[in-house]
Parts: sequence; structure tokens; C-alpha cells
Amino acid sequence: MGAQKNQNLKWGFVFISLFLSSFAQAEIVDRIIATVNQDPVTLYDLNKAMDNINKELSKAPTPKLSNEEYQSLRKRAFDHLLDETLLNQEVSKKAVETTDQEVNHAIQTILERNQFSLDQLKKELASKGSSFDAYREEIKGQLKRLKFINQIVGNKIHVSDEDVKAFYAQNAAQLGGNQEVHIAQIVFPFSENPSEGDLKKAQANASQAYQKIKGGAKFDQVMKEYGGEGSGDLGKVNFMGINPELSKAIQGLQEGGVTEPVRSSTGFIIVKLLDKPEAPLSGSEQMKENIRDKIYEIKVQQEIKKYVDQLRSKAFIDVKATL
Repeated sequence: MGAQKNQNLKWGFVFISLFLSSFAQAEIVDRIIATVNQDPVTLYDLNKAMDNINKELSKAPTPKLSNEEYQSLRKRAFDHLLDETLLNQEVSKKAVETTDQEVNHAIQTILERNQFSLDQLKKELASKGSSFDAYREEIKGQLKRLKFINQIVGNKIHVSDEDVKAFYAQNAAQLGGNQEVHIAQIVFPFSENPSEGDLKKAQANASQAYQKIKGGAKFDQVMKEYGGEGSGDLGKVNFMGINPELSKAIQGLQEGGVTEPVRSSTGFIIVKLLDKPEAPLSGSEQMKENIRDKIYEIKVQQEIKKYVDQLRSKAFIDVKATL
């Protein structure tokens, strides 16, 4: 679980940008627009949030919004502020702490990712009317919240191999990595909830078939003798769509090579690599890890939303002004 928590902290740095921590101009008149369990949410907070959003929109190809779209975006920013206030209240209740060393490490990570020096950061902050000490406090608050999020959702989040395959299938065009391999397989199936005897029988058949192939028997002949539903020449398939355990085994094969029996959710499988692309397949493992990280982030967001929705149902929220 520790690895996942570290991953979540790493992901959290996305929200701690050098340039998103902009400070509103002095001429903006501040006023309370809502209270959340007696804590104020101000016009200053909302305008700062919208300023950050506008900076991101300005990078888009078509940043111009209609008045209706702008008001909808402003409402979402306001709702986000309410959620942030509720989360911060819970962080305070739990007395989450962070060390100077953790804050220093976070700032160093931000500098490296943005290719900034400490002096450049201080100058940037000064140009926005802020100080490095204030920035440190902001980072400290972010880290406390990330620690708290890890505590409340970390144990609830698991990313399976099936999650990775499904995500890739839905987003293959955007992700790239369309390497294809030509394979045939022999499937030694078992039922959805197999008994120990069923598992041992399927595994024994798979081992026996594998030994015959290694001993010189033709793959097609062994397939006819042992193969269950799903066996056959699959043609060219996308490497990313293959069972992760099988894909690891296939990576080490030469053309014509055969994997040892690998257990899947439906049975044991032996795969023969009939054709392999010239480009190495190793990069696909990194893509899978990237997809796993992305799914983890999505699941974190989903769990946070559930948690905040529960907080909202119990909170006293008083909206005092139109947005």
C-alpha cells in the first residue's frame, strides 16, 4: 500500500503549480459569499480560482467561452471551493502534520519539473505580490491534505489487470502503442468458480501438452488433442490487449516460440508466437504502468467525491450572494 500512497503524493503535485498559485490584485473588493460550517468562502477565493482556470483555458486552441459557459464554469469553481473547505476542515480535525523536510522535498520536485531555480521562483512570487514563506505554507497545506486523502481512500483503491485492459480498449486511439503480434493459443478452460480438483486437472493437462510441444510435437496437433473453447489461431492482436502475464511471457519469445502454461481468469493458456514486429515490445510495459497510474488517479477522485458528498450531507452551507 505504501507504493500506492507514494504514487498518490506524486500525483498530487499536479495541483501544486508554480503558476496556478496566483494572487488576486489588490483592487478586488473582498466579501463573504458563503459559509461552510461557519468558515467563510470569499469572493477573493472565487476570483482566484477563476483566474487559475482562465490561465489554463488561454492555452487551449479555442479558449473563448459564451456567457452561459462562463457562468457554468464559475459555478463549478464555487462548488469546488465548498468541497475544498470541507476537506480542509476535516484535515484540521484530524491534526494531520507534515515536516519541513517533506515541504522542502515537494518544493524541490516542483522546481525540477518546471525547470526553475529557487531564485526564479522567489522572483516570480514577488512579482505576484507574495513571498516564499507564504508559498511554503501553501505547499504545507497541500501536503497535509494529500496525506489525509491517502488515509481516507488509500485502502479502498485497487487497480486490477482487467482495469488496465478495459481502459486501454476504450482509449487505444489516444494512447498509441498499437503493436500487433500474430499468435495462436491452446486454452485449458475451467469454470467461473472452479473446484480445487478442476484447477489441478486443467493445470495437469496444460503441463502435459507443454511437455509434448517441447518434445517436438506440432502445436496444431496438440491443440486439437487438448484445446478447449477459445483455442486456435487468433491472427494479429494488439499486444496491449493481451493478458499481462502472457504479454510478459511473449516478450521473451523468438518467432515460433511457445510460452509455458499461464493461468488466466478462464483457464490455463499456452501461446505460440507466429510473428513478431521488428520493434521491441518492452515499451508496452511502461505504457501499462502509465495506464495503471491514470486509473489510480481516477479512482482516487471518485472516492474523494463520495467522501465529500457525505460531508456535504451533514454540513451547514449558507450561500450569501449570487456568483
